Amino acid sequence: MHNPSSISHSHQLSFTLQQLSLFSKLCLLTMSFFPAVFAPYKDSKVDLLAPKLLFIALNLGGLALGVWKLNTLGLLPTHASDWVSSLPPAQVQSLNPLACTMS
Repeated sequence: MHNPSSISHSHQLSFTLQQLSLFSKLCLLTMSFFPAVFAPYKDSKVDLLAPKLLFIALNLGGLALGVWKLNTLGLLPTHASDWVSSLPPAQVQSLNPLACTMS
């Protein structure tokens, strides 16, 4: 008999990985639109600094929302236990008094 919690966890993991891929693609796609969005207004007499800053702020807000969502899903390495695999194994010291040599 299968453990239902492990099945749902693997399903959630695959669903999350699919969304991460989509999120990454959307971020790159949105960033590539920046020059094209403001290209028709390049020679106009209107100051576009405020709309450009708003465009950047909204994209950064979307990125912050994505990072927040990844954090709530527990996919960001924010705890010491997330980095345990990169630590060297602990060295075992002998507690046997006969193992020590007398000098």
